[in-house]
Amino acid sequence: MLGSRMKSLREELGMTQEELAEKLSISASAVGMYEKDLRNPNHELILKIADFFHCSIDYLFGRSEEKNFKKITFHSDEFYIDLYMGDCKRVTEEQKRKIQSYAKFVLKDNLKW
Repeated sequence: MLGSRMKSLREELGMTQEELAEKLSISASAVGMYEKDLRNPNHELILKIADFFHCSIDYLFGRSEEKNFKKITFHSDEFYIDLYMGDCKRVTEEQKRKIQSYAKFVLKDNLKW
């Protein structure tokens, strides 16, 4: 499943195997082998592939049909954060408020208050 999903995502972007290989810092032959499911990428590379295509690992492995992360943006005078939620169906306003509060707590030493 990983191979066919990887190939499909690459083709959606109009990329060649060589171009994807360059972006992932691997060989074009490795991309070809992954796409044909003849070889499996290591954990680190799987994360890099998911990040590159902005998709969840569950999507890559066929555990979800949700391709893209759902993005929630938080901003204030102090900070701006894009949060990618994966397969999360929805986020309530209360949950958004809690996430923003937590972000402020974590970033408190970096913020100019």
